[in-house]
Amino acid sequence: MSSTLIRRHNVCHHATKRVKKGTKLLGLLSSFPLMLDNVTKACLSATLGHWNVLVAVEKTNIPNEKCGQNWEKYGKKNGPIWHGVYVYTELIKGARHIMLELSFSSEKYNFGPNRRQISIPFFGNQSELVGYGGDVFQEFDDGSLGTSFIQNIQEGAFLKDFVGLWTLGHDMMAPPSATGVQQSVVLYFYRSCSCSMEAWFIRPTDTEVPDNREAISVGTADCAKTVDTMVPFDYNEKGGGFAFTINGITDENAVNITVQLLQEARAGKGSNKLKLTIELHMYSFSIKMNDTQLLGEDKKLKQFWSTNEWWHGISGKFRVKLNGQMMLLEEPSLYKIDAKMEPSVNLPLVKKLPVQVVNGVSFLFRLKLHDNKEFSILLLHDRPDFHDYIGATILQMKINPINGVSFEVFYYGKRQDSDYKAYAFKANHPYEIHIGVFETEYKVKLNGQSFENFPNKMPIWTINFMRVQGNVSLLAEPEINEPKVSQKDQFSFALSSLFNYGEQITFFFTVKNGNSFQINFMHESSEIHPMIGDVVLILRFDLINDSIQCFHSLHMENANVTCQEAEFTEHGLEQNDRRMLQIFADSDGFYGAFDGYAVQKFAEHYTPANKSVATMPIPPWAIDHVQIVGDVHVSDLTKATALPGNWNNVIDGILYTQINANDGLLQSGESIFVRIKLKPELGTRFSVKINLFNEALAFHDLIGKTVLKVELTDGILTFNSYYNKQWMVQPGNNSFTFMPDLAKSVTELKFEITALDNGFRIVLNGKDMDRNGKKFFYPGNIPAWAVQYIVVDDNYTDENDTPPEISCKPEKRCI
Repeated sequence: MSSTLIRRHNVCHHATKRVKKGTKLLGLLSSFPLMLDNVTKACLSATLGHWNVLVAVEKTNIPNEKCGQNWEKYGKKNGPIWHGVYVYTELIKGARHIMLELSFSSEKYNFGPNRRQISIPFFGNQSELVGYGGDVFQEFDDGSLGTSFIQNIQEGAFLKDFVGLWTLGHDMMAPPSATGVQQSVVLYFYRSCSCSMEAWFIRPTDTEVPDNREAISVGTADCAKTVDTMVPFDYNEKGGGFAFTINGITDENAVNITVQLLQEARAGKGSNKLKLTIELHMYSFSIKMNDTQLLGEDKKLKQFWSTNEWWHGISGKFRVKLNGQMMLLEEPSLYKIDAKMEPSVNLPLVKKLPVQVVNGVSFLFRLKLHDNKEFSILLLHDRPDFHDYIGATILQMKINPINGVSFEVFYYGKRQDSDYKAYAFKANHPYEIHIGVFETEYKVKLNGQSFENFPNKMPIWTINFMRVQGNVSLLAEPEINEPKVSQKDQFSFALSSLFNYGEQITFFFTVKNGNSFQINFMHESSEIHPMIGDVVLILRFDLINDSIQCFHSLHMENANVTCQEAEFTEHGLEQNDRRMLQIFADSDGFYGAFDGYAVQKFAEHYTPANKSVATMPIPPWAIDHVQIVGDVHVSDLTKATALPGNWNNVIDGILYTQINANDGLLQSGESIFVRIKLKPELGTRFSVKINLFNEALAFHDLIGKTVLKVELTDGILTFNSYYNKQWMVQPGNNSFTFMPDLAKSVTELKFEITALDNGFRIVLNGKDMDRNGKKFFYPGNIPAWAVQYIVVDDNYTDENDTPPEISCKPEKRCI
């Protein structure tokens, strides 16, 4: 605690606690923005103060010169001039408010009613009443200023050139009376370790001095100013909302600041300056720290809901409780915010689920209806929107506010199941829809009450997309709640990309007490199911006979096909052994090795016996999931592109660029760029194919879809797509055959493929139409969001075998 009585006799004065050269200044700084010289005649009068002031009296004293300049600036060469602070009370709406006026500011500052304390922080500048910062020697852009300050303070330099506390001192003192009688004002200083100063002005009506503060050592890391206060206010608005702001400064090392609005909201770590804003909306509240919105772990707006029955809205009387390591700069204030600031999520909302859906998972949607138009909630498999031949709609809730809710399931474009629940919703009302997902049914709640149980015939693990669309406001991101599940005797792993030729999958596992276990290599599924997905390969390890049984199962064949057995006697598996198994794909089948020993062939690539199902062998890149079933514990599973050095003559993998699905799929307006270098001697006699695939790395008559094929052969450009076992553009159809205007000898091709709502626009070497003026455009038989892999077939690269360059706009779309 540092306090003093200062009498104002002079406007030309700087003062500070006396410091020695080279000493770090930790105490109170009181800076008077005129000069350090308290004896020269240029200041017109003498100063009486209770400070030890070291000054310079040389004639060349710069502060002495500037003191005279300061007088002339105000049109005075001699005589008195008002220069300081005027503190008084003013009656406003029946209450006495503490007012403050400064000679250097035209603004009138209102500190509110019944205030006996105002706080003025350190380290501002000449144009601000309030400034912020940390240690005086750490906040300068030039670190040498700290040393310079210590050196020059003894030579009469202006303190304001080094620190920002210039509003205290004689500038904060009352002027002399007209009669010349000296008037006194008592000013108490308190320098806290959180780099702030508080000043108390004793009013004529006050009879006591503010309580002394606890003596603390300033400038230490473990010292912090704390506040503990309660602020009441009323909130009864139904339209729009309110926000209240908490302004303060905190120590850099502050670890706990708590704000309570009926219940604990959040603890956070502040910076030197902390502005905490809590926005109250109609049904929730959100928090801003230093005008930055507080986000959740998903980088989305973090909202807090008043009660479990949030749909009743927020109103009534509230108290705001504040405590923690900070000093309040002003009383928390309440101000009205625009109704348009009410949080909502843009629709349609499409979200790829971050986890596999298991029995007991629930989805929670907070909505507000507009009028009586429809909206839908969809749980989807392998697609973000409805499509006849890609993925499936595992559950669709179509809500008609007047009539009720229909429940539907779609697979391969056909409705598999449906039900209906009559119910009348109220327009412009909020609703909470809770969907509990179970293996045999969906349990739906509406505003906390049981609404409908809809039977489920589809496997719940297929749900990997969620969509909300229609005429409704989604008040917040949907919540996904996972149940606590016991460990199963199976392990599922979703590959981040398709299993390519030349790649290996490595399993680290321990055999327990069983006699066998099996590994399922899956396509578009994480478990075996007769309706959805395929099992490209099943490897069943028989621990009794030291053999491997091999199976294939395609849902369109509806049968398990046994393949030739393989033995692993030399690598016999014993119970409780911790082993490593490596499996890779070559052109003729699957190979593997235990613990890095000799490689052996496990299985051939399967070609369906029924040629109507497929005429081509099922490739390894059909595999996107791996499942291990049995009494075995898997500690880790990895997929790598590099094979061990002793695995020779393995076919090279297919070169591809993958679409980044973690931050949205390919969107309308986004572009794919392909640059190909060619041998000059080819002229225009070459063939290049650019393929945009869904669940594929090459063309296959069963696995995957060709969303778009761009082919340039011998100077003719064509577009096509393949799904549902047929090419969309038949031979002889010239609608998508173009005659581009190419040079006689082409050495480089630059393709730009842009996704549109209704198809794809192509630009080749800067031109978007052929020599006949026909635009390079292909309609979207398959939507752009289906694109997952970009593969270029190019057998005519330059002499350096330069691979094609593939990129996207935005860049994040390609990985």
